[in-house]
Amino acid sequence: MKNYQNYESSHSKECKCMFLGVFDADGMVLISVYSYLDDVARNPDHKPYGIKIVYGLEQSRSKQDLVAKVANFFEAESTIDSETGRATFRANVNTEIGQKVRSLLLKNNPRHPGRYYDFLLSEKILALKNQNIEETKQGLVTLITLAYSNDASLRKKANEKKNKANNENSDNSKREIPIEVYYKAINPSKIELEEGKKTAEIIVNDLLNQKQQLEEQLPEMEFSIDYVRGVHFGDGGFTIVLSVPKSYERLRFYPEWNISGENLAYCQAFKNFFKKGKTNKSGNYERYILSGMKPVESVYYVFENCWLPEYKKKQFEKIKHINSLLLDGYHLERAGAIHIVNMAYRISEKGKRSKSLEELIEDVNSYFNKKKK
Repeated sequence: MKNYQNYESSHSKECKCMFLGVFDADGMVLISVYSYLDDVARNPDHKPYGIKIVYGLEQSRSKQDLVAKVANFFEAESTIDSETGRATFRANVNTEIGQKVRSLLLKNNPRHPGRYYDFLLSEKILALKNQNIEETKQGLVTLITLAYSNDASLRKKANEKKNKANNENSDNSKREIPIEVYYKAINPSKIELEEGKKTAEIIVNDLLNQKQQLEEQLPEMEFSIDYVRGVHFGDGGFTIVLSVPKSYERLRFYPEWNISGENLAYCQAFKNFFKKGKTNKSGNYERYILSGMKPVESVYYVFENCWLPEYKKKQFEKIKHINSLLLDGYHLERAGAIHIVNMAYRISEKGKRSKSLEELIEDVNSYFNKKKK
């Protein structure tokens, strides 16, 4: 591997930690199978398949400045996907840019268990390829079986299926090729197939054990403030809880900051960082949540006097403004409460509320009407 020590030394520790946070939040190590058959010039030995490893980051178009900053960190450029409209950064491990990403991840392993597993898996595949394992049928079976245990690829396909369900005309979702199709094309003997799959199983179990060891360490792990910022750029967000209980006892308006993840231990590490907050499960996701006017105000320092993506910057400024109104009791009067509802309703890009804006305003009016009686 080319030496990128000079490249890495030109970047501060803060920048590296921020990138690692972004990568753990929304980054990917995509491991896929591709066919050599259409590229005869590069395939004189007529191998049927190979393995491709790509590091990537995708965000909605509203966060394209974040993807551009990450790409620029590696002296590369981001793109806008013509089909999805999403901002994208991709780096094949065999390219110079890909080696820069890999070098950084080797020295700063991912902290998110899923990303950590995928990175370890990619490194194991690279080591096997360096041993020319793909020159045998048994070796190809092992490599393809390993590729099919890639967590990021499975998540990406699940998201594509979800997108297709939301939009029947979407072309984003592609049918996954059953692994048996590749086994058939390789045409191994029964022993080659069994031994190839057995080798992959041993490797995967070892990697899962390493992943479990990380999960056990996470609740006591100390994250840096720059790492927390990076995770926030991807999976973090502010919102304002707007609730009018049916008892009309009082308005429940308060700010909330949360980190979403697929792993409870990972979310617990943020509780360890802030020494407050809680974790809970929301659907298929675990979350770290910090709720309340004073608690949210106490973490402003994390997001002040530093670079923020434009979307996150606007959200942060709005949350500070609304929270100051709440602290001043602005919501205790009808006009103030309705003003806050209008400002806060769409503060979160992804968050969906159980009631429409009109329904919430109607509830607020009902609350104050009942209060007058």
